[in-house]
Amino acid sequence: MIIIDAYTIFLKGLIGVIFAVDITSWIIYLVLIIFLLKCRIRGDQLVSKEFYTLCIFNGILDIIFVVEEYINFRIPQFGIFEDLYLKRLPGTFFAGACYTYSLCQVSIISLSGITITFNRFYAIKYPTKYKHFWSGWKLCLLTVWPVFIVIPIFIGFCDADVNYIVDEERGRFIQNFTDETTNDTIWSITLYIHIFSMILNAILNVFIIITTRSKHKLPKSTNKELRIDITMSKFTLIYFFSFGFVVILEIILFFAFKYKKKEISFNCLTFYILAQTIMVFFSPYTLLFLSKELRSKFFQFCGLTKCFSNINIPFTNSTTSKRVVPLQPKNQS
Repeated sequence: MIIIDAYTIFLKGLIGVIFAVDITSWIIYLVLIIFLLKCRIRGDQLVSKEFYTLCIFNGILDIIFVVEEYINFRIPQFGIFEDLYLKRLPGTFFAGACYTYSLCQVSIISLSGITITFNRFYAIKYPTKYKHFWSGWKLCLLTVWPVFIVIPIFIGFCDADVNYIVDEERGRFIQNFTDETTNDTIWSITLYIHIFSMILNAILNVFIIITTRSKHKLPKSTNKELRIDITMSKFTLIYFFSFGFVVILEIILFFAFKYKKKEISFNCLTFYILAQTIMVFFSPYTLLFLSKELRSKFFQFCGLTKCFSNINIPFTNSTTSKRVVPLQPKNQS
């Protein structure tokens, strides 16, 4: 019997708010990816093609991931379409493949964070070698390597049986592998990957902080050339903390599954939706927040220049790097 109390209302309200945020953010993210692709194809010098190549690739995967998550995981949290999720989907290849893909995609996000953090560290530490190193086959390999890590995981578990457990008190449907050993194994692998990524990201971020502080001791003229790279290094710190929220919930989830604490599992999976939203959509908002040039061009691309012409976000970059972003004369119209 479903209990209608303040907590149930809070959970439904939270999921509803997240749904509204997701729809808006998904559209903004999609438009931003189209904008960055257009800049990349045109060779627009406003953006660093090396850094934004990483963002475009991961952004496309994020867009696909959100669609899959709503079909397979988030809509069931509302407790609707009972016939579909409790009778038709359980045991099908589609359910197993989608659930496995979901876990693999989160692992791709965590591993890609290592590449993005390393990219920012290299740009600040070795500015003269940056463009040469992050180009050609090396850029391609550094962008896609996380996919090759998770492909064996997907192949190994995509045909596993998946069902939906009903939360009798809150009315939620929760996805889970039918076999407990399979469930423990894939979640253990996922956790190991995420913890490894967090540790390596933490080390790289420490290196970034140390390197950034040393750059502040250089002449002001040198700082101007590195300002955009230093500003964009904040992207990696925000990533680190947002993904840390995901890892904490996953650790709780793993032990809740292991010791059959259903109520904790149900609640963690609901809050996992919030963690995923932060993890996926921090990227477009952080990029727009940190770079004034990118923000202005994006608003212009969307035809919103007049609406946002007076917006000035403090502590964001407004100077273009001479090395990464050479200034171009404005076209006279």
